[in-house]
Amino acid sequence: MKKKEVAKNIEEINKQLYQLKSEIGYIRRERKMMLEEEREQITALIEMELEKVRQFVKESLREISEESAGQIYRLYSEGKKVGKKIDEIAMKKVENKAMSTVFNIEKQAERRLTQNVIKRVDEETSRMKDELKAAEHRAITDELTGAFNRRYFEPRLRMEFSIANRSGDNLSLLMIDIDNFKHFNDTYGHPAGDEVLAETSHRLNDCLRQEDMLGRYGGEEFVVLLPGIGREAARATAERLRKAIGEVPYYWQGNALYITISIGLSTYPENASESSELLKSADDALLVAKRTGKNRVVEA
Repeated sequence: MKKKEVAKNIEEINKQLYQLKSEIGYIRRERKMMLEEEREQITALIEMELEKVRQFVKESLREISEESAGQIYRLYSEGKKVGKKIDEIAMKKVENKAMSTVFNIEKQAERRLTQNVIKRVDEETSRMKDELKAAEHRAITDELTGAFNRRYFEPRLRMEFSIANRSGDNLSLLMIDIDNFKHFNDTYGHPAGDEVLAETSHRLNDCLRQEDMLGRYGGEEFVVLLPGIGREAARATAERLRKAIGEVPYYWQGNALYITISIGLSTYPENASESSELLKSADDALLVAKRTGKNRVVEA
């Protein structure tokens, strides 16, 4: 084939290629909404158009080697326009996948955040409840001995007295003082004195019923409220408390130390018509116990 004819054929091919590219561009614009479809379907449409190119190349360039025709075909099939089309489809799928992944990550993060917030709220609520409970406990108890403090004990005494007055039940009260505590404190020091106070409170409480109430009234004085207990049972309780303190030694720095207590006892209705009288009667009986030898129980 002459060079002029080849050149003419090539020019015709270029025209056909240009026209075909225009058609493909038209298809691309018209099929823009089809980007959501599967890649295989769109690729098939492109392959149909490329088949036209393949046939045209074969018909117009029969004298050109199959290798040269294949090169032209590959040059076109790998061209930017077609490649861009496929890339757009692939990119769309990647974007959709990415958006789906981001959405899932956001949902997981939101769910995890919600769970963490709920957990933190639960933990904070629990902590606040514990702190409130601890604060309430500190407000009504003596820090050193664990017994109820005077500020809490006195209203409880009035309440229990009112209950006993309405129901006709007995109510007994024990006023307790550690004998010679000042001398002990001066001899062994305040840390030893604090240890004796704490241990005394522990021993007293171990001898009481659940409904009984132990309070630290001040200094080395303790008070015990016994709801529903008359004089005889109150006397037995007082003796049990006295022995629990006096018959078992205390230990301080390896030394066995013996401590005794004096107890004043009063009972409603025999010794009082109101709560303040019940308390005063027990205190007066305690003074008598201290003056008459200590380490004893005296009834009002």
